[in-house]
Amino acid sequence: MREPPPHVDDADVLTEVRRAWDDAVERVVYHPVGFGAHHWVAFVGARARLFVTYDDSDPGELADVAAAYAGATALRDSGLEFVLAPLPAAAGGATVAFAGGALSCTPWRDGTSDEPLDLPWTTEVLRRLHGTAPPADIRKISTSEKSKWSSAFTLSVLSPNEHSTPWLRRDATATTSSAGKLRSARMLSISCPTLPVAPTTATL
Repeated sequence: MREPPPHVDDADVLTEVRRAWDDAVERVVYHPVGFGAHHWVAFVGARARLFVTYDDSDPGELADVAAAYAGATALRDSGLEFVLAPLPAAAGGATVAFAGGALSCTPWRDGTSDEPLDLPWTTEVLRRLHGTAPPADIRKISTSEKSKWSSAFTLSVLSPNEHSTPWLRRDATATTSSAGKLRSARMLSISCPTLPVAPTTATL
């Protein structure tokens, strides 16, 4: 989203981030990347610390987003250390109600999006990911809803060098064959590749 939401002030975002996640954060700066959600970078001094996401959607969509985040957290906690899950808020859960939508925070990772794909590493993490049983308590959606909401079910993964592409749904996709081999990968909608951006996503 190139423009910040007109009904949300940076000061309000800062207040909520400090209350729910990190009271050391000093300022937030709107980050005009992607589509479907709004983003800010939260700073402590000159250093970026958090990637803040505001989802302004109806309750059904927000429930799907919360379920996707919960799934990422469960997968990370199960031993998939490459999953960069959202941070828990002070009251528990990955999101907090905010301005009619939901706010979430993910650790910031510096990097650029113009690096070659590390095929051996990507193949291995996809093999481990698809070999792990889905979290038992993740919210289930119907088959008819899956195509509509598949973009919500994304996981962020830490690359070996912590170089990454934006934490944006559909920014990165990877396809595997039935044998689990990496068949193809493609990076989409990457803008300003020389700027620090947030984590890589892999669509389930």
